[in-house]
Amino acid sequence: MYRNSEGYASPTEGAAYAHIAQEEREKRRQHEAAQRKEQQSIQRAKQRAETMARLKQLDETGGWKLAWTAPTGIPRHKKEGFRV
Repeated sequence: MYRNSEGYASPTEGAAYAHIAQEEREKRRQHEAAQRKEQQSIQRAKQRAETMARLKQLDETGGWKLAWTAPTGIPRHKKEGFRV
């Protein structure tokens, strides 16, 4: 319980201070959540750009064809014994 400067218990002041502290914690949480969301969107945009650059590079070199076809024409899952 909050005690005033004279040492007496003051439940009203204690409740007011507790409410102020609660509001400050909530504002801090909201601010941190907004920062996290912003960082995540920046990170997603960066990953998207890297992926698009890699796809463009594969498209220019024809490397994506090698990644999706087996050399013998047999699908990889059948060639390597994977169950579908």
